[in-house]
Amino acid sequence: MEYSSLHETPFFRNLARLEAPFARTPPDVVVEALRLAEARPGELLIDLGSGDGVVLMVASRMGLRCIGYEVDERLYRLSRALVEAEGLEGLITIYNEDFMEADLSEADIVYAYLTPTVLGAVEEKVSSECREGARVVCFRYPLPNMEPLATRPTPYGPIYLYVPQALRLK
Repeated sequence: MEYSSLHETPFFRNLARLEAPFARTPPDVVVEALRLAEARPGELLIDLGSGDGVVLMVASRMGLRCIGYEVDERLYRLSRALVEAEGLEGLITIYNEDFMEADLSEADIVYAYLTPTVLGAVEEKVSSECREGARVVCFRYPLPNMEPLATRPTPYGPIYLYVPQALRLK
């Protein structure tokens, strides 16, 4: 079998599961994260590693347009089915792709619940691609080299808010 990129190989997909395993964000944490980011109806949220789609579904119910990237085929199919069951398929787009290939230039909010190993690469990506005024929200783990503009505790772990143009090196 031929692959057009390394990201399509079974090796990469298995490695991605190890480096960014699925962990569900509780819906009340999503609401709190979007409040911290001062999300407004009509804004575009991009979820990096969208898992079962809960972040996308909660955000779409708050009036946001949503795009998710999920490399795990099973989670991608599950999230699509859950979105359809909730009748939200017109508001949410989910791609079965590596989020490092995502175009973040139009995002108003980028959401990431990822491991520290992966957040270093995410930090570089959001710093170089996000437009002025875009906000980055990380749950449980901070970006490794940037000082958050705000932090909010939750019973499940902290939420960190960043604005790429205002990111400060630690």
